[in-house]
Amino acid sequence: MPTDDDCIFLVSLLVVLLSCYGVVPGGRFSIEVAAAFADDTIIAEPASNQDDMMKIKMTINDQVFHARLFRSASTRAIIAQMPFVLAMDDYAAQEKVARLPFELPHVPAETPSVINIGDIYLWSGNNLVLFYATFPNNYNYVPVGYIIDPSGLKDALGNGGVEISFSVGD
Repeated sequence: MPTDDDCIFLVSLLVVLLSCYGVVPGGRFSIEVAAAFADDTIIAEPASNQDDMMKIKMTINDQVFHARLFRSASTRAIIAQMPFVLAMDDYAAQEKVARLPFELPHVPAETPSVINIGDIYLWSGNNLVLFYATFPNNYNYVPVGYIIDPSGLKDALGNGGVEISFSVGD
């Protein structure tokens, strides 16, 4: 059985290791979060492992945006349904949201301290959320991925609802 000193040492070691990965409050996925294939346990992967992430294409009014998705059971289920089109509604002048028409496996949610423009999350089960603003956050989401270059995203999304086409590939 570990002693209190053992626990203090392990927590200190964890803090040191996380600092080596450059975890900065409010940073964009300083440690990329991905779910293990076998059991959906959240694991940390350095941001340099972007080549291991799944890549998709999102088309908004003939404008193409490329995204990287974290590896998890939920993202694999989303990719398995591609190509598809979602009619996404505007919410709070910062995000587009749509309920996915298919079921997803459960993946634990987290509370990112900051949401960044281009971030893609699941909220409240099967609601896919695409953010087009950066702001502090205190809500729980399941990380899905992010748009690689969100330049022009807000303009492409426009005001109100929008249809977005999701497909596999670069």
